[in-house]
Amino acid sequence: MNQKFSLSTRLLLLITGIGAALRCVALGSLPPGLHFDEAVYGLLALNIGHGHYPVFFSSYTGREPLYMYAMALVFRVVGANTFGIRLTSALIGSATIPLAYLLFRELFPSRRIALLTAALTALSYWHLTVSRNGYPNILIPPLECLALLFLWRGYRDNRKECFALGGACIGLVLYTYLAARLFPVTVALFFGYTLLVDRPRARSRFWGIALAALASIVVFSPLGYYFINHPHDFWERANQVLATPQATPGAVWRLYGSNILKTWGGFFIKGDPRWHYNLPGKPIFDPLLAPFFLLGIGRAFKNWRKPEYALLPIWVVGMCLPALLTFDRMPQGQRMFGIIPGVFGLAALGLDATLHWFTERWGPERQRLLTGALLALLLWEGISTTDAYFCDWTQQPETYHIFDTAYQMAAEKAQTELAHGNTVVLPSYHYQHPTVSFCARDSFEQLVWSVGGDNLVLPQRGGEQVLYLRPADNPPNEIIQELTARLTEPLARECYPTGDLALTIRRLKPGILAEEANASVRATFSDELAVLDWELPASAPRDQPVPVLVHWRALRAVEGGRDLRLHLTDENGVLWTQSGSGGYLAAEWQAGDTVYQNFTLPLPAGIPAGNYEVRLLLSREGAGQLPVTENGIPSGVSLSLGEVTLEPAGAQIVPVAEAGTSFGDTLLVRETDWATGELQPGEKLHGRISWQAEREPPEDYSATITLVDEDGKAAHVYTVPLAYQYPTSAWQRGEVVGAQYRLPVPELAGPYRVQLTVAGLTGELLLGEITIGGLTRLYETPSIAHPVTATLGAEITWLGYALPTEADLHAGGTLPVQLYWRADSAPARNYKVFVHLSGANGELYAQDDSVPVHWQRPTSGWAAGEIIIDAHELVIPPTLPAGRYTLALGMYDAETLQRLPLRDANGQAVPDDWLVFAEVQIN
Repeated sequence: MNQKFSLSTRLLLLITGIGAALRCVALGSLPPGLHFDEAVYGLLALNIGHGHYPVFFSSYTGREPLYMYAMALVFRVVGANTFGIRLTSALIGSATIPLAYLLFRELFPSRRIALLTAALTALSYWHLTVSRNGYPNILIPPLECLALLFLWRGYRDNRKECFALGGACIGLVLYTYLAARLFPVTVALFFGYTLLVDRPRARSRFWGIALAALASIVVFSPLGYYFINHPHDFWERANQVLATPQATPGAVWRLYGSNILKTWGGFFIKGDPRWHYNLPGKPIFDPLLAPFFLLGIGRAFKNWRKPEYALLPIWVVGMCLPALLTFDRMPQGQRMFGIIPGVFGLAALGLDATLHWFTERWGPERQRLLTGALLALLLWEGISTTDAYFCDWTQQPETYHIFDTAYQMAAEKAQTELAHGNTVVLPSYHYQHPTVSFCARDSFEQLVWSVGGDNLVLPQRGGEQVLYLRPADNPPNEIIQELTARLTEPLARECYPTGDLALTIRRLKPGILAEEANASVRATFSDELAVLDWELPASAPRDQPVPVLVHWRALRAVEGGRDLRLHLTDENGVLWTQSGSGGYLAAEWQAGDTVYQNFTLPLPAGIPAGNYEVRLLLSREGAGQLPVTENGIPSGVSLSLGEVTLEPAGAQIVPVAEAGTSFGDTLLVRETDWATGELQPGEKLHGRISWQAEREPPEDYSATITLVDEDGKAAHVYTVPLAYQYPTSAWQRGEVVGAQYRLPVPELAGPYRVQLTVAGLTGELLLGEITIGGLTRLYETPSIAHPVTATLGAEITWLGYALPTEADLHAGGTLPVQLYWRADSAPARNYKVFVHLSGANGELYAQDDSVPVHWQRPTSGWAAGEIIIDAHELVIPPTLPAGRYTLALGMYDAETLQRLPLRDANGQAVPDDWLVFAEVQIN
């Protein structure tokens, strides 16, 4: 007995040694580079090393922490580097091998099954690959082994302490990776199965199972408490990958069926297609091992009444669920990694059964032949795995690319150049790429980052030279490439060992920064950004994006995000498309930095031909748009860059739709999107109609949109060109044209049907139903506490105001202000009212800017002679010192931000169109 145990121990040590060697040899260089996610885990482990001990990392869509805690310990020994990240996984993967042996030695009386499971785990290409990568799912198998080892001992021997330890390990598994959340379900399925096939023993173990459940809850409770208080973190990543939020109910079941077939095929036909986890397409079992895996499944089902046999298929199916339930390319190796080592245990069952069958028939004299055949099989698996990993997978250019080797090379180069006093710009596919953040963390803050290939940044940072390190996965677009060739000069091209381009290094030409600093300004957005110049095409086809190049300068560093965006609007001010840019983020801005930004305006299919205006806007994140100044004159909140003509070429021509509403035999409405609900006079009735020409229209048609009242009578009629500036006589047969309408809402209170007809053609279509709110207009001047007279422009008179008693005004409270206006004529535009609370030094302490009457009465809906009672409420800062403060008001154009000219009762112009009208005491 001791000799057998000694032999088993020696064999286990040999297997573990071989497995550890495969996982640790050349770990500093293979795999190459450092993948985005690996670097993220390294950065989070550094965070732990700096004294932060979270129960969950909410950054990067959420990460369970146990793997990072293990990595932080490894960092203490070998240092915080790429080798330390990979070594964490290699050690965990190596430890899985003996743990697999211990588990299967407990489950089955045969040491051979346990040794074979350990050997197949050690020689598995799949497990080897993940053991050499820095990903947390490597932690799932060893913790599963420990949990099942203790639970089986508890179940078999009725040992409460083992149940408790097994339950604690279940709780610990939940701190590893998202897919591990299905392991408690898998364990529950197993114990549920024991009630069917092993009822007397299962019932007698009830309190032990309950103790295991309690222990798992106790261990999980810190993380569970966090998720209760942060449910978004629990669901965020799950909702990104689960099939149910992304597919219709009918499609989701088809998807599940497809996932099952592809996952089953992944065992022995076509494996995981991702380079991170596999040599793409390589199945878990090669043709030599696949039959034994199938035989093992058969053996487990044959012994279905024995819980230890049933455990293996339950384990494999349960831990395949994290992959089966997701919407992604299949099979999903990283999400079903929890089937290890159970899946190899099934193959071991098949091998063991085969050896047993031959032993019974051949007799002991041929044992050496069987042993030799088994060793040859395992030797082949070892050689095959070694060759596939070290001679095939690691030598492919895709491996270098997938593992972000170019960014690791850029980090090393950046550190060298920064140390020499140069400015380094890193145009990256991701902002502050984690690989660079980890590998160059000592000089990371000095890097200048831009994102994507649609911009060229020229930073004014005072360096000796400005160098650009552009990874090959982020090439510039054609326009930026031409600018780069004109403004910079090549220094080097660094390649992978495979010969593929990894990194392009260029240097800004001498004198360019001086030219940029002296470039004249055409417009500014507040005091933050200056527009130097722009280029846009005079015309463009409708089936291609419109390129617009904007040259701008940062005037100062800013806090918070900024959104620089282009709008394409038609003659009616309708927005058709827009394009934003995150190329040079506001966090990078410093005074004097200049940027060439290439926007690409995507054109929606069916956009009408005609003239469109391109406008540039800058907004604060979570706030409003910044005002524009041109030649010292305020010009609204957007800068006009000019017009572009969309040509008739590039029309969307498709077969005439079978469904839709026809107007004669000429036009067809394919679909509509029309405003419904309640609207107020002065607002816009807006909608979109997708038209199609069933034949070439012989003339120019107009659309008639009618508001039909409850009696079926036409209450109001709008007649507009079908697609405004694109006449129907220019349409081609089969052409689809989108039209957008913005129609003023009349002062006709009540419910209406919105009906569409086309003059000269038969047919009609109900677009929707609306209700126009009723207005009670006031034409007699009410009693006003503080009557005052002032005029705003030529259309509006301010009549006075009302305030609460000063005893009611306290810091931290509110200051209600009631204003009285009279429309001397119906205003043509919409204006906003501002009310300011200021100190003696002119500092602004509180304000309210809004459309009159709590945004309910836009000025374009005021009638001549009407009196408007307009309430505003200012929030008084809680830290505002007691004292006297002034109130001021005015109006400004909601679109251009220009203030209306203000004149007092004597007709004198008020400075800055900002009228101080009261003084209040704040207590």
